[in-house]
Amino acid sequence: MSCSGARGSLAAAAWHPQGVLFPGDFLQRDQVLRMANRLQSTQRLSACAVLSGLAAAWLCLAAPLVAQANQDRVPQDRVPQDRVPQDNAQEIERLRGQLSAAGADHRDARAAAVVRLLRMPQPAAHRVLQQVVEGAAGGKDVEGLAVAVLEALQQHLLELPSGQFGGAAGDVRREILTGYIGACALFWAPGGSGAATASELPQEPLGPLARRTLQRCSTREIAEAVRALVPTGGPVLRAALLRCAADLQQLALAPVLAEYLDDRDPELRGAAAQALRILTFQGDEFPSRAQFTAWFERLGDLRYVDLAERVAREAAQPRKRELEELQRVRVEAARDFVRACTARRSGIDWVEVQARTLSDDAKILDACLEQLQQALLAGLPAEDSPAARQAFCRALLQRWRSIPNDPALQGRRSLLLEVAAGLGRAEEAELAAELTSLLFAQIESGTVEEQAAALRGLRRYPTVDARTRVVRFCQQLLAQGLARRPVLEAALATLGSSKAPRWCAPSEADPDRADWLELVRSLCLIPEWAPLRDSAMQLLLTLDAREQRLGGAFGLLLELAREVRLEARFRCSCLIQMQGWREQTGQAEAWVRAMQDLLDDPEPEVRQVAAESLVRVVDSVDPRRPGWVAATIQLLRDHLAREGHPAVFRAMAEALQVCGREPAMAERAITAIHAIFGDLGEPVPAEQQFRVEPLLGTLATIASDARADRGQWLGACRLLHQFGKRQSLCLLLQNHSAIDLAREVGSSDALLAERAREAVGWVLRAALLKPPREPWTASEELLREARDVRTAFTAFDGLDEALRPDDPALRLLRLEVDLAGGKFQDVAQRATGWLSGRAVVNPAPRAQFSVEQRERARVLLAEAWLGLNRPELAARDLLEGNLDGDGRATDLLGRLGKALLASDPATALVLFERSLRATPAEDPAFRGRLLDWASVRLRPAPGGTPDPGRAAVLDELARYAVLFDAQDCPPEQRALFLELRKGG
Repeated sequence: MSCSGARGSLAAAAWHPQGVLFPGDFLQRDQVLRMANRLQSTQRLSACAVLSGLAAAWLCLAAPLVAQANQDRVPQDRVPQDRVPQDNAQEIERLRGQLSAAGADHRDARAAAVVRLLRMPQPAAHRVLQQVVEGAAGGKDVEGLAVAVLEALQQHLLELPSGQFGGAAGDVRREILTGYIGACALFWAPGGSGAATASELPQEPLGPLARRTLQRCSTREIAEAVRALVPTGGPVLRAALLRCAADLQQLALAPVLAEYLDDRDPELRGAAAQALRILTFQGDEFPSRAQFTAWFERLGDLRYVDLAERVAREAAQPRKRELEELQRVRVEAARDFVRACTARRSGIDWVEVQARTLSDDAKILDACLEQLQQALLAGLPAEDSPAARQAFCRALLQRWRSIPNDPALQGRRSLLLEVAAGLGRAEEAELAAELTSLLFAQIESGTVEEQAAALRGLRRYPTVDARTRVVRFCQQLLAQGLARRPVLEAALATLGSSKAPRWCAPSEADPDRADWLELVRSLCLIPEWAPLRDSAMQLLLTLDAREQRLGGAFGLLLELAREVRLEARFRCSCLIQMQGWREQTGQAEAWVRAMQDLLDDPEPEVRQVAAESLVRVVDSVDPRRPGWVAATIQLLRDHLAREGHPAVFRAMAEALQVCGREPAMAERAITAIHAIFGDLGEPVPAEQQFRVEPLLGTLATIASDARADRGQWLGACRLLHQFGKRQSLCLLLQNHSAIDLAREVGSSDALLAERAREAVGWVLRAALLKPPREPWTASEELLREARDVRTAFTAFDGLDEALRPDDPALRLLRLEVDLAGGKFQDVAQRATGWLSGRAVVNPAPRAQFSVEQRERARVLLAEAWLGLNRPELAARDLLEGNLDGDGRATDLLGRLGKALLASDPATALVLFERSLRATPAEDPAFRGRLLDWASVRLRPAPGGTPDPGRAAVLDELARYAVLFDAQDCPPEQRALFLELRKGG
């Protein structure tokens, strides 16, 4: 080999992760042995090659060590791989016997057997060595064999993984390694020969040797072995495995141990917690896996050595921690004392507070000042000793003057001056003048923190001069940009302070009125100060010294509400706040006009708030209110016809409803709604359908109100009837007692008579909207309505023919309500006359029945005949018509069949059969009608002659047997069905 090749080989060996060290480093025995093996296997290395300086020095040092290693090591070629017998079991047994040979003479043979077993790929071979280690862990190490096994295993694990355990790989390698790890872990078993207690390392010599051996294994292999052995091992092995993993100084194994913190076995949980405490140096055990996870996320990236150093450093400072804890207790005690004193409702002992606050300890001073600051901002109760309070205030000022103007002490200086200012009173002229002078001096020249503190301190002195100076200072801050925002926030909080003593808005005569309004306007309109708009709005809403709103603020609010550049939310807030000026002198009409104008705003939210605000117009006590309401109705009529936003449309409809319920406004509102529907057209287009329901609801509410008197409500009936709003129409007629006007239909007062005829006519038309399948006898409410309808018809009977409402639908309605009232004779007479085309009671009708109406009249006539106990006439009328699809007629057929069963069985059978054929099988009434028909058909014929159709009837019954087996079949029907089939 060339010199350069030799240098490359040696450099590679020196830098390999498992290679030897350069001269000057500490050479471990196993590293030297491995390098000796590498030098032996290099057959082409020339002894006379010229090496570079570093490689030559290394060879000079390594040569004697290699020679010594060759003497101590049992060479691999003593047991060549190609000489191993094919019968591995016999070879393993031979080597087991070689291991058991006692005495110093067989030491080399035992060592050779250990090496040979280690290089076999069979798990059984390695089980022999694992049993030796397990025995030593239990205190049975004969001839130091376990030491030889562990030393050989430690050296063997230094080789490349492909050369370990005879090249075993996959599950075989995993099984072999798991066995060795489990055997070595027994040295950590409680009570074994390894460790005496859980907190101690395994004892010499085998325990540390086993630990160094396991440290040659990768963390992944250790973790796999623990997960494989813990579920199947006994309590001793599981505890030993966990303690062993904790003692390997690998924090990467901590999550593996933590997996058992939530196990159901309490012994396993305790062992895992104890092992984690050892591995992580924690004083207390982790109670759960979740708490370990939180710790690992915080410190899991540290190395084991770093974690140990961290714990050692913390343990080396117990005295410092004790002093810090004592200091903390003293500070908290002082803070609690001041809190307790200032929490009293009467009589604060300022002497004691001063003694505790003005401490030489800076931390106690800061804590007490912070507590006093919070108490003063919340407002202190009246006290009994102003002298002590003033003395405390001056003592704070003295301490404030004694502290140098150092940036590091600005916070303390600010607190001292703020608390001193909070202890003063505006009525204490001398002290107040001194404090305000100091506060304004700090505002003009202090830092941001000092300025904010001084502004908070000024809250005790709400004078006009102080307000003027603060407003001007705020205007200066506006020009300095967002960097001054904390100071500006503190200034706005002072200007708007509502706690006693309260800061007031300027009155109309105050010199700072214009500057105050301009400050608010600038804050609201300058985009960069948008975050402070809400604070500016609160300032604008403050009252002056007479508890009055500033008149100029209304104009500013209106300006802001109309400013389309502002966000809609803020503009809506301005609109809502403007309601406070609604009744103020000279502002009510302006407010109404503003709300009406903003109905045209481009923002839907603004239009909605304006519409909702117009509801308040009716609350005004101004004599101009009727004119405002009338104008609002007209304006809403125009906007409702074109407003496209559903939420805004509903708000406008609500405003129209409220205005329409005002006295003398119902007719205007109803006319407006009619006009809107006229603009929409008939039928209403699909894209305009969202307007229908809100408008009809508004219409019904306005018309139903008691103030819609003198017939104003009649204008709403047509639209409600047109859109089928029967319930709203009936409620409207009931609220205005429309049926009571029936007695006025023939009044000599033409206007009254016309109104009465129109009202009574709507009673009849509302009745026509009743669902056909709902009988008039279904409820007391319907019976009452039927009586009202008969009253209406009776009232019209006394009028001239030209004034009577007469059309086929109304004739049928009259027959129905008379039938519901038991007027069978009247129904029979009217129906007979109308069906024959001649008059019976009234003159001949001008319009004829349609085919469907004729069949309906025939059914009603049959019901009347049945009510008069003339079933044969009823059957005649029914059988003459076409009753398909009329459920009421189908039911009547069955009733007539039962009535005629005794006197005319043949007709009854026809009626039963026709009723049955008209009923679908899924109809619950089908079973009963089938039984009625079958009962008649299965009756014995006169003279006992068998009916040839009985078999067909029985087949028909059998066809529907499943209906009578159903759970919803009445028991009596099921019994009759079985009886008929049995009798048949």
